[in-house]
Formats: sequence, structure tokens, C-alpha cells
Amino acid sequence: MSHSGGALRVDDIWNLLLPPRLAIEESWNLLQEPIHSTHLEQRYLALLAALDVGWHIEEPVYLRSRWGADDPPVYHVILRCNAQEAPRLISVPQGAEIERLLLDHHLQIERK
Repeated sequence: MSHSGGALRVDDIWNLLLPPRLAIEESWNLLQEPIHSTHLEQRYLALLAALDVGWHIEEPVYLRSRWGADDPPVYHVILRCNAQEAPRLISVPQGAEIERLLLDHHLQIERK
């Protein structure tokens, strides 16, 4: 890390904040851990946590049944941390919170 006049450069700060490549997998695994009790859906909270640590939603978001035709529809959200990493999938049940998030971010939703 280089210093100019005792202050950190912006690049140095980003290097401290961004996880190394191997840590991305570890951070994804941590995001899969159960979240403390709340009235909000756990998979929705996992999605918010992923967004908070730098994952991005790829469009479109798919609204489809989870497994079979009789299952209630869920939002299948594809996440990517950076262009080099494999995308991840979180399936979030329909609800006011996820629908507001998708609307607020102007994300395209593909309904079947």
C-alpha cells in the first residue's frame, strides 16, 4: 500500500474494502447462513445482504413456480459479484418487499 503525504489513496481504500477472488466464494457461503428472526422472508434478507456486499442483480428476474406447476410462484434472481465470477441464484417468494425492491430498481421481470 502506498501513501502520499501520510494519507491513503482512493485505490488503497478500495483494495482494503474489496475481497480477494477466493474470499468471494467464502462471502457467498456466509450469505447463505440463517439470518436472525424477523418477520421478513429469509431469502429476501439474503438477497439484501448480497446486494449490500457488492453482488448485482442480472436482468431479467424470473417469476416462476419453484418446482412444479402447483407451487406458488417465486422470483428467481440471478446475482453476479463481478464479470469473472459465476452467477448465483436466489429464489425469493412473492411478497410486497421483493416486489417493491424490483420496482424501485426498475428491473425487468419475465413472467411465465
